[in-house]
Amino acid sequence: MRAAIVLVALALVCISRVNTVPLSTTSREGRQWEETGCEYPSGSGNNEPLIWVENIAAPGGVADNWGYIGCGNNGNIYRIFSNHVHRGTEHSLSDEKYKRSLKDLSGEFKKDAYAKFAELHLKEFQWDPEKTRMNSEEEKEQKHIGVSAQDLKQAFPDAVNVYMEAAGEGSTATDVHYVDTDYMSYLQMAVIQQLQAEVAALKAQVTKMGERSLR
Repeated sequence: MRAAIVLVALALVCISRVNTVPLSTTSREGRQWEETGCEYPSGSGNNEPLIWVENIAAPGGVADNWGYIGCGNNGNIYRIFSNHVHRGTEHSLSDEKYKRSLKDLSGEFKKDAYAKFAELHLKEFQWDPEKTRMNSEEEKEQKHIGVSAQDLKQAFPDAVNVYMEAAGEGSTATDVHYVDTDYMSYLQMAVIQQLQAEVAALKAQVTKMGERSLR
């Protein structure tokens, strides 16, 4: 099973790895993918399915930082949905060879984004445990800050993606809004550049006023 050599290693701290089953007879450098169980966080009692890379020379021992999910941009996974992502580093494809209609943002776009940013409402909230899985009371009570995707869509339509999903087990599929965090990250850069331009203009005005007062 060639897919077994193109998966990302899962570096999870697990105290329960039982009934390990090889996912493939194919191994690479003494390591192979296996399916087992994982209790995470430790002591939580949540023993769940786990895919991990085993060191064949030490059965039952995880081979940390081994394996891939996908293999380069031409062998990647199209879409992954997850409630939680724990990572070390993240790399976003940005090579201009993969882009079209590439051009600099206009000054008008930056001015418009700058003005709209002031109208966005940051909100404090807690996730609904009936619609988003929570493994502990701490997770249920944890407070977050963010925006409403529906509100954001009114100001920046391209910053929000909508998919038809069931909001909870047994519920009817409905439109669920996701914020494009890459878009928002670069939008903030545009706002900062506009702010820098306005600060520079104000500095120039102050300098001129100072020069006039000295005459």
